[in-house]
Amino acid sequence: MLYRVRRKLTISRTGEVVPANSISDLAGMTEGGKQILLKARKIVEISAPPLAILPGWSYRARQLRAKLGIEDAAQFLEIPDDDVMEKVGVRRATVEKWKEDVRQYLVAASPTRG
Repeated sequence: MLYRVRRKLTISRTGEVVPANSISDLAGMTEGGKQILLKARKIVEISAPPLAILPGWSYRARQLRAKLGIEDAAQFLEIPDDDVMEKVGVRRATVEKWKEDVRQYLVAASPTRG
């Protein structure tokens, strides 16, 4: 599961600082801690769109679905880069750029307060 972090967090178990408005799996945090933050609305679950609807992603989405079974943005962001490199036949820099593009789309798509 991926989350949008609404305010800067420090994960006490690991000391990791997660910036505000970032996308994270919060892997260093317990499920109980995530539930508390969800209830307090300090984090929100990502409702990830299908990759195929992202601008310029039609071809990549077909490749990722056919070779890795990836349908949406969350699945893509969670899969190890090495798996994408091996199955799709692209360089690490390409995978990193693709993931950053998807993250930027998700951040830009977040509702803002007036």
